[in-house]
Amino acid sequence: MKKFKFEYRITLAYLFLGGVWIIFSDKLLYLIIDNANLLTEIQTYKGWFFVFVTALIFYIFLKKHLNLLRYTEQELILSKEKAEENEEKYREMANLFPQLLVELNLDGEITYVNQQSLKMFGYTYDELIGKSYLIAHIPKEWELIIKSIKLKYEGHEFTNREFNMLRKDGSVFPALIFTSIIYINNEPSGLRA
Repeated sequence: MKKFKFEYRITLAYLFLGGVWIIFSDKLLYLIIDNANLLTEIQTYKGWFFVFVTALIFYIFLKKHLNLLRYTEQELILSKEKAEENEEKYREMANLFPQLLVELNLDGEITYVNQQSLKMFGYTYDELIGKSYLIAHIPKEWELIIKSIKLKYEGHEFTNREFNMLRKDGSVFPALIFTSIIYINNEPSGLRA
């Protein structure tokens, strides 16, 4: 059974309790009290009693909901800290590799490069992040590299792994490229090479 959202539950509870209270308490008072002045005075007490009871109910609902939100927020903070710690460890390990390591998003923009890549290509981190991966390839191989990446996303391996890479200063060096798809929630989110 689907659970109602908190705001719907509290609104429906208020409408139900308010409606039941007004209908039945008024009928009961009219049955047992004949004096109009006494009836007016008791109606005032009845109103204050309703305000007190609904305030208490709201407090219980809100406290329960806010405690759940606070707990969830703490869990999210701890999960975020753990993820950041794991990412930092990953980045530190990646910077120890003697190989070049580059990550791309699905649009082909560079999202990460290790220190060895920066040294080899001659760029700073900020000069590469957000740029097309083609910045590191010689233009005459662009069509081949685009086709190879498309095939990789379709589940095929590169048939030619040797490419000529382009440094910032314009010099070229040969590279043997191995790739793997980066998955997030079982969906491709980029490429690691």
